[in-house]
Amino acid sequence: MAEETTEAGTAEKRRTDENVIYVGHKPPMSYVLAVVTQFNVS
Repeated sequence: MAEETTEAGTAEKRRTDENVIYVGHKPPMSYVLAVVTQFNVS
């Protein structure tokens, strides 16, 4: 994880993972397909 310093001086951690699936307002099957695709690529 990368750390970034903000104006307040506190360190903020950022995720740099490429295998992140963001969940929003899509049909559930879209997320299932995304997860299965990640398993097949890995």
